[in-house]
Formats: sequence, C-alpha cells, structure tokens
Amino acid sequence: MLSACSKSRWAREFELDDRTFDAEAMQMVETDSGLKLPAGAKGLNFRYKPPIDPAFIAKIEIPADSREKLQKQIETIKNEPINRSDALSAKVTWWSPPAGSILIDRQGKQADWVYLRVILTHEGGRYFLYVDHSV
Repeated sequence: MLSACSKSRWAREFELDDRTFDAEAMQMVETDSGLKLPAGAKGLNFRYKPPIDPAFIAKIEIPADSREKLQKQIETIKNEPINRSDALSAKVTWWSPPAGSILIDRQGKQADWVYLRVILTHEGGRYFLYVDHSV
C-alpha cells in the first residue's frame, strides 16, 4: 500500500533521473509492461503523467548478460503498428534511440485502451530498454 506521501507523487506529472529513479517506479515499469526486469537493471530516466489517462516512459540500463533473456520476452509482444500523436516521449530529449542501435522494437495494445511500446538498444557497448506505456 502506498503511503500518503507516495500517493501525492502519483497525482501529478513528474520526472526522475538516475539518482531519483526508485524501486517504486521500477516496479511500475515491470508490472505495467509485463516484463520481468533482470537483477542489476538500473533506472536512468522516468516520466509520469497522472490520470485521467495515466502514462509513463522509462529508460533503463540492462546488464549485458541479461540482454538475450529480456529480448526473448520482448519478442512475445504482438507487434501492431499504432500511430499516436500524443506520445509522452515527445516531451523529453532522452527518449531517442539512436539510428542503428535498435535490436528489437515492439508496440501494440495490451488491452482495449492500453498502449505499450518496448525498445531494446545497444548503444556504446551498453544495453538500454525504452518503455512507453499509456492508457
């Protein structure tokens, strides 16, 4: 159960960086995306937009030895091209996987109105997971 202080955080739009990306935000990414994130995954960026239509985007560094297992999870996501004009990712500079770095990119609906996009990249010898989840 979230504390009163924690509840107020989720009532407003906010952004986290590598110093403030906490376990609660990481748990939201894992739960809402349906992905089992590997031990050692490090949250780098997170932006949240509250209800009525809640949304979040995240960038997470993935340990190299976990890449293959995570990629197999992502491959199970049904890929459906979806055009969105209201993407939260358009509001930040850190959501821009470099051209040529994308290993896998899947997007689709998890339910009637729930959108999910997951991108796994290899950038400068490191692996990054980008997650976009919105209702």
